[in-house]
Amino acid sequence: MPSRIDTTRPTSISGTSQNSESRMNFTRIDAWLKMRAPYYETQQTISAAGAISPDKVVTHITLTQSANVAFTLADATYDGQLKIIFLKTKSGAGDAVITPSNLAGNTTITLNTAKDCVVLEFVDDRWVVAGNSGATIA
Repeated sequence: MPSRIDTTRPTSISGTSQNSESRMNFTRIDAWLKMRAPYYETQQTISAAGAISPDKVVTHITLTQSANVAFTLADATYDGQLKIIFLKTKSGAGDAVITPSNLAGNTTITLNTAKDCVVLEFVDDRWVVAGNSGATIA
């Protein structure tokens, strides 16, 4: 779980003077984000049937299959956990059919067009659809 923000230490961005080429140092900000959000750079890329990791914030799916591809999604480890599932590319006729272990009010999520995306949040022991762009929820 991300730690609380430390407001006692400055996190400003430094640059050069106005008369020279402007350069910003993002190293400190990048390190600050990584310390406070362990999932900052974690993502999963998956292209075959199987389990979608609930511990990776973002999952990119790439499909080339001619038939539907089945994916599962286990419960999260804590309330408020976010999960973004994105159908990055699709070159075959098959759809990504995702079956979370606990999906509020529904049982499956289907991504059938490249760039379809669904955002889930784990609340009260189930995944809740927090955002949807092109996905079919059934």
